[in-house]
Amino acid sequence: TKAKILFVSNSASMYGSEKSLYAILSGLDQNLFEPYLLCPAEGELAEKARGLGMTVFIIPMKIWLWIKILSKTFIVSLFINCLAISKITFLIKKHHIDMVYTNSAGIIAGATAAKICGKRHLWHIREHVSKHRIAFKIIHSLSDRIIANSNSTKKTFPDEFLDKICVVYNGFNIDIAKILLEERNILREKYGLNSSSQVV
Repeated sequence: TKAKILFVSNSASMYGSEKSLYAILSGLDQNLFEPYLLCPAEGELAEKARGLGMTVFIIPMKIWLWIKILSKTFIVSLFINCLAISKITFLIKKHHIDMVYTNSAGIIAGATAAKICGKRHLWHIREHVSKHRIAFKIIHSLSDRIIANSNSTKKTFPDEFLDKICVVYNGFNIDIAKILLEERNILREKYGLNSSSQVV
């Protein structure tokens, strides 16, 4: 039986974290896993995921970190996220999701829904979280495991919350790296540069 994983993205655009997520999705062995993608809106990431044959859900979600508590933005975000949690909880149950993976510290709806449903949750932290201790406590309590994309990110967590964290650096496509190396060699030859010259 394939493990069903719901991947939750903070955006449907294709910036740094979304590109890393797409690399994970495109490299996933679909003989072993059945991936689903959840985005807060339509966008390039959603389209690319559909191109991989994945089911994509669109549910509006808002950032919960880095906003002033009790501000208008906070209240609106809280309302939209509560609706999102309800809808994601329904999706988890309907599609018999085994695990939820959240791709950014900035969104909390998927993590909360996983907790409500008693499903495992993996939180991939790609940014410095917050200066507020409560944020680390919430992330820790809603996660079975936490991935930090660097030691620098990991070090932002207080010591008592490090037991669930491991560092996994972003990967890269070796084939693309080979193409870039070949292009640099072509440019060196074209402009008469030696092998030690830096080509950017």
